[in-house]
Amino acid sequence: MSAERDESARGQTTLDFAVGAGVFLVTLAGVLAGVSAFFDPFIGVQSQTLTVADAGAAQLTEGLLVADGAEPGVLSGPCTVAFFTANDSLASDYDCTASGTTDFASAVGIEEYGAEVVIHEPTDPVTQEATVEIPVEGTTHSVTLRRSNSDTVPTDVSVARRVVSLDGTIYRLTVRVW
Repeated sequence: MSAERDESARGQTTLDFAVGAGVFLVTLAGVLAGVSAFFDPFIGVQSQTLTVADAGAAQLTEGLLVADGAEPGVLSGPCTVAFFTANDSLASDYDCTASGTTDFASAVGIEEYGAEVVIHEPTDPVTQEATVEIPVEGTTHSVTLRRSNSDTVPTDVSVARRVVSLDGTIYRLTVRVW
């Protein structure tokens, strides 16, 4: 019995190795590209304004405009009217956290940024604020639910959204910061 080696019975060919190495390198490049893109939202100025927008939305829906601290997202009618109409006397009468005439960016601690808060119907776009009738002590207030500390809103903004309830109706609160 001879111990000849049969060249056609090799377990791996050069072509098999090249295809396997190529697939590995393409996969590795895809993973590395995806990992770097994963961290993009948290790098630079954009991440600062994103964090500020989220903090502002949280402050509004969990403290400044709420009826009861135990129910975040359920807005107080009088405090909402006081905030959006800049009514200091109504804010003090109902012990609202945010002063009516205080710039809302100051109220949520984001004075150094341009900012806007809008409450709108869940199906409406961000640019379409809601105008609602809110009863306060027998008087109905017609309130447009938009407040801004700037006349213009650029296109490059950071946005935070919350779902809120006002007088039993569901709305979407949007805070935009630039």
